[in-house]
Amino acid sequence: MPLRSQTSYGISHVSAEWNASGMESIEIINAVGTSVGAVAAVGAAAFAGWGIQRSTNDNRARSQPFMTAEFATSEHSDDTIRMLIRNVGQTPARNVRVSFDPPIPEGEKSSHAWVLHERYDTSIPMLAPGQQFGNSWWLSDFSLEDPSSRNVHELPNEVKVSISYTGIGGEEFSDDFELNARLILLEGRAVSSTSMLGRMEMIAKSNRDAAQTIKTALPRIVRALEDGD
Repeated sequence: MPLRSQTSYGISHVSAEWNASGMESIEIINAVGTSVGAVAAVGAAAFAGWGIQRSTNDNRARSQPFMTAEFATSEHSDDTIRMLIRNVGQTPARNVRVSFDPPIPEGEKSSHAWVLHERYDTSIPMLAPGQQFGNSWWLSDFSLEDPSSRNVHELPNEVKVSISYTGIGGEEFSDDFELNARLILLEGRAVSSTSMLGRMEMIAKSNRDAAQTIKTALPRIVRALEDGD
């Protein structure tokens, strides 16, 4: 009998120890689970904050002004090129500074060079979204065999336009634009002879042909008059 009693006690003691150990394990697992959950919550909050910040930065970047410079043919003339400075962004560009390399030559008052100096020698307080400044830059010289080889306005064929400006939150931006008037002059387009532009081109061509004819015939006319005398 004593042996049986000892055996029963041993089993009960082992069972109690097992239950205590199991409870401790459960408590440890719960504690670890709570810690992991807390870390996960902190991580999720941090990720959400990062996402919100990134979204805010992206929206702010898309909302900034964006200044561009380009050459374009005039609406009614393929031989006249305009320089356009425009804000294609969504918000105003402030304190806009424009410079040219090579520099714009000095010109007489009211000349195209003079107008460029008047407009861009000092900063422009603001250009609204979609607003643009346009200036005549190139006019081909039709007194030459190759009219597009010389600019009547005496401005360079190639120029680097540098623009700096201030955007939302005082952020500063700057861009350089390499422009080439010759490339624009090579642009081709179809014009109907019955349209207003087509008729104007035909008149201009007739005038050029007449001027060339007179230029060629004038020496002969002069010699004929001299011989008649």
